[in-house]
Amino acid sequence: MGRSAPSAAARFVSVRRFADLVGLSERTIWRLVSRNELPVLRIGRRTLISVMQGIAALENGTPISSSTTPDTSTRPCNGPGE
Repeated sequence: MGRSAPSAAARFVSVRRFADLVGLSERTIWRLVSRNELPVLRIGRRTLISVMQGIAALENGTPISSSTTPDTSTRPCNGPGE
């Protein structure tokens, strides 16, 4: 018996392949990755994107990390009690 193909939900592809799949430029995908707007899996020097999660992130238009990481960039850090 041969191996079955991985399901689409578990499929990871390169940035270049993901860009081809969704019809965007590779540069645009890298820009989204650098802004944490696309979930990635890094293995050594390779950066992979889950097809299903990447498409969902593009459809939602919201950063993946916003639900788990609070944005503290706009609040000044004045120390305790201030």
